[in-house]
Amino acid sequence: MFLLCIVLFSCVRSVDPELCDVINDFSRNSIYLRLKLNCHGKQGIYLVRNIDCYLYLHSHLDIDKEEYKKLMLRQLTSEKALDIRGSYDSESPFILVSGSLDDLPIDTLFNRYFVRRNKYLILNSDGITNNLKWDIIAILFKKNVYCRDDDETGNLTIIE
Repeated sequence: MFLLCIVLFSCVRSVDPELCDVINDFSRNSIYLRLKLNCHGKQGIYLVRNIDCYLYLHSHLDIDKEEYKKLMLRQLTSEKALDIRGSYDSESPFILVSGSLDDLPIDTLFNRYFVRRNKYLILNSDGITNNLKWDIIAILFKKNVYCRDDDETGNLTIIE
């Protein structure tokens, strides 16, 4: 019996409590999610705001919020690609990430691309392309640092 308990507990992954908060945020400017997807025939790493992902999957798969939360928690803690079937949809909220910054340490990202304003780190958008912005968000998410667009300014923001 004791051995069975050890085996069962060793199979359970610990989940970042903040990740649960991210998945439960359905606000207009919710956190960007980093997902491994097979999306419209292209497998890769994609970004999508939590609310946009929910609305897309709700309209295409008819899942409710509770089903969505379970699916996302499973997906975000797995290495498997989620299959988003169908042809390319111009309304698709999923953004394919190039992955050109994968080797940069988090401190380098903060020092090179962000400025501090009060309790926020804000992306210094001077000379930043959208592709670079998406790469930065993807790396930070992978390291459990979550980004959103600020409601008032539209700036990419990390709340510390």
